[in-house]
Amino acid sequence: MSGLGGTRQARILLAGLLVSGSMAGCEYATERDTPTDAVSPATRRPPQPADDPALAARIASNRTKLDQLLGGAPATGLVLADSVLVGGQSMGSSKTGQVPAAGQYTVTFACVGAPDAQLTVSQANQGGSEIVETAFDCGEVSEHAAKLERGPIQARLLRLESGHPSGAVAGFRITSRGR
Repeated sequence: MSGLGGTRQARILLAGLLVSGSMAGCEYATERDTPTDAVSPATRRPPQPADDPALAARIASNRTKLDQLLGGAPATGLVLADSVLVGGQSMGSSKTGQVPAAGQYTVTFACVGAPDAQLTVSQANQGGSEIVETAFDCGEVSEHAAKLERGPIQARLLRLESGHPSGAVAGFRITSRGR
């Protein structure tokens, strides 16, 4: 009897690992990812860019400024990058990737349209500890040198603000040093 119970427990454990593993690479929806029809018509929602031309213009302007701050994407050495709406109904994003080789990397980040934002970069193979965990002021580009190990990496951008969409955007890039 205990052998059958052990088999059942093993199957439950395996199912749990499969589910959690399949979710590990998931990205979280942001304002720009969520289709407008995914919200029930009965739910009151704040104006979306399609509904509010002023908000759409503010987002476009902030994205242009963010692109100028971060500069062009490097031709080589890019490990992970993201830019998202932050604040309002969108709290930010989480993105995962793979570091190709152990070594020194540069984490570059910026935001536009809000006073500040937060970035956390972590690797599971470094005990789950944060490699970069910082709140930063918007309007300027910031860089952080980081020693990364080969393997999975996760970066989270967010701004703790509630209310209506502000049009604020934040972005980051992780590149090989010297790129």
